[in-house]
Amino acid sequence: NQAELEEKTRLINQVLELQHTLEDLSARVDAVKEENLKLKSENQVLGQYIENLMSASVFSDH
Repeated sequence: NQAELEEKTRLINQVLELQHTLEDLSARVDAVKEENLKLKSENQVLGQYIENLMSASVFSDH
């Protein structure tokens, strides 16, 4: 009947909306993971740079 059809249509639309939301969230998670890897790499470079500066300053002090 008409009420059941409207309910099915409403549920289908809700499911589709949730699927799109999930796709958006998954894409966001992927972007954040990628950014996190980039920042980790930059952090390692900066850490190495700081270590090099510290060891160079230790030798130049003596």
